Order: sequence, then C-alpha cells, then structure tokens
Amino acid sequence: MRHCISLSILAFFSCVVPMLAQQVDIGHARYIIDKENQTAVFKCSYWSPDDNNSLIIPETVEYEGLIYRIVTVGSRAGNENNELTHVIIPEGVTKIEGGAFAYCLSLTSISIPNSVVEIGSNAFYNCYELERIVLPDGIKKISYRTFSNCYKLHSITIPSSVEEIESGAFSSCQELSSITLPQSLIELGDEVFAGCSNLESISFNDGLQRIGKGAFLGCSALKSIALPNSLRKLAQHSFHGCSSLESVVLSESLDRIEEAAFATCSSLYKIEFPHSIQTIERFAFNECSSLKRVELPHNMKILDPCSFQGCSSLSEIVLPESIATVSPGAFDYCKALTDIICFAAEPPVFHDALEGVSLEQITAHVPNVKKYKKEYPWRQFKIIVPIK
Repeated sequence: MRHCISLSILAFFSCVVPMLAQQVDIGHARYIIDKENQTAVFKCSYWSPDDNNSLIIPETVEYEGLIYRIVTVGSRAGNENNELTHVIIPEGVTKIEGGAFAYCLSLTSISIPNSVVEIGSNAFYNCYELERIVLPDGIKKISYRTFSNCYKLHSITIPSSVEEIESGAFSSCQELSSITLPQSLIELGDEVFAGCSNLESISFNDGLQRIGKGAFLGCSALKSIALPNSLRKLAQHSFHGCSSLESVVLSESLDRIEEAAFATCSSLYKIEFPHSIQTIERFAFNECSSLKRVELPHNMKILDPCSFQGCSSLSEIVLPESIATVSPGAFDYCKALTDIICFAAEPPVFHDALEGVSLEQITAHVPNVKKYKKEYPWRQFKIIVPIK
C-alpha cells in the first residue's frame, strides 16, 4: 500500500511540474517560464542578421499578458554562436548556467551584473577572443573550466567573496600575465592555471589551504612564488614545468613536497625547506638543472626515489641528523656533485642513489669517519673527512 502511495505522489508531480514550467519561443530566443514564481530562464538565442552580433538579454519577458523576470541565463544562451561578439546580462539575473556561452568563439566582451551569485562550469569554455571580465562580488566559487581555453583573456578581477577556484578554471588562458588571489580563497583546484604560458606573477593570499594537482603546470613565465604559511597541501605536479621559476618560499605548514611538484623547473637555483617538511616525494625536483645546493629539513628520515634526479648543477648536499634512508635514484645524474655533508650519527642507507655520478669526485663530511668507512657506498667516496 505504501509503495502504491509513493508511485501516486511521483505521478502527481510528473504532471504538475510541466504545468508550472513551460518552454516557449519569443522573438529570437527560447525561454522557460515559471508561472508559479513568475520568473523565467533565458534558455538560448537564435542569431538574426538584425542582431548586429550582440546579445542583450532582457530584464523581463511578456507571455500571455503576464510579465516574467529573467533570473537565470540558461546552458545554451549563446547557442555556440561563432558570430556573437558582445553580451549584456541585466541586473536581476542570479545564475549563469554551465556552458552558457561555451564555443562562442568570437565573443570579446560580456557585462555581468552584481546580482549574479553563481556561474556554472564551462560557462565561457573556448571563448577564444574574450579579453577581459569583471566578476560580481557575490560569487563564492569559480567553477570547473569556466574560462578554460580563453586564449586572449589578459585581465580578470577575482572578487573578495571567492572561496574556491575549481579544476581547470583558467587553464590555457595564454595571455593572462598576473593574478591576485583574494583573502577569502581557501582552495585552488587541479590544473587551475595549467598552460597559462604568459603568467609572470601571482600573489597568494593568507588563508589559502590547498593547491591542487598540476595547478600551475607549464606556467613557463612564472619567475618567483611565495607560498603563504596557511598552505597545508601542495599537490603533485603543482609547478611542474615552470621553466623560468627562480625562487620559491615554501609554507611553514607543509609537511611534504609531493610527487614532481617542481619537476623541470630548470631556472630554480635555490630552495630552502622549512622544518615542517618531513617528506620529499619522488621526482619532486627532477631535472632542476640550475639547483646548486640542497639542505634537507631537520625532521626528514627518508628521501624518496629520484627526488633530485638530473639536477646537473647540484654540487652540495646537506643531510640532517634524522636521515636514515636515501632512496634509489635520489641524486642520479647529479654530475656536478662534489660534497655531501651528513650529520647522522649512524650512516644512512644510501644504495643506488648516485647513478651516473663518479663517487671519486665526492668528499663526504661526516661525524664519525671510522664508522662511515665501514659502510657502502660511503667507503667508496674519494675523501671522507670529519665535520668541523
């Protein structure tokens, strides 16, 4: 009996909903009319030679003698129109649905009112000609791939209300040169600025807690970064391929540098680790060919495989007292290496960590020469001397 009642309720609502929301064509546009709330969705537009390549969304629409307020710009508002160049959205609209202006390849400008509090994913995806945009103050999230592939976007104001920028939001915005993140921001998603090849500077905010995987992958013009102490998560490949990156200030709240986070940052010549770092994962600094000196943090016990592989200018390594294991491949092909300073009382395990490096060119500085000379590969170093 209860099952039958549930089916009856579902059947009732399936009949009622179409009565309350009706899809209609008026002029060169399609709307969804909500008779109960007397509001409407601007669903999509149809291009007309008289439109002069512009779309001006009305504040209201009249249907059957009643006036309906436009509150939502629908998912096909731009209808992938290759001719559309300008869009004006009226005050009163609160939401722009996902994909609304995706593939509007000629769109150069859009006016968004302060009443908008939500913009859906892919809203401006592949708007190749879009050059600048000012987002309204009420938005809390910039959604998935909202501005991805907006190749000419060079200016954007991120409002102080934004708490999250989702994955790929600005990926491949090749003309974007600088970004200031608002104090409200808590999280940057995966690949959020990946492929922004002209991004030269970014100001991180205090309060930022997470930078996602590949967030700045391939940002080849980025020269320096200072991560806030609020940052607790720096995900894999975060700055991989930032070939102009010269200096990095790490957060004192980080406990690990994840896989390939700074791989192939070929201009990075110096890195200082805060004491909070306990783990440097594999390939973290792979092929950082300008890096000359590495001093591992005081609390580190294990250095992961291939973490500094191919750092061809690296000449000096300082291992802390806590270090117990240097994993295979950690310093492979660091051919300029001449000095290893190790403060550990017991010789750390160091097997297969120096492939492609002549051990005879290295001087080991250790606390107990006699003890270290008994262990492989320490006994193979050209010179072993006590730490002064």
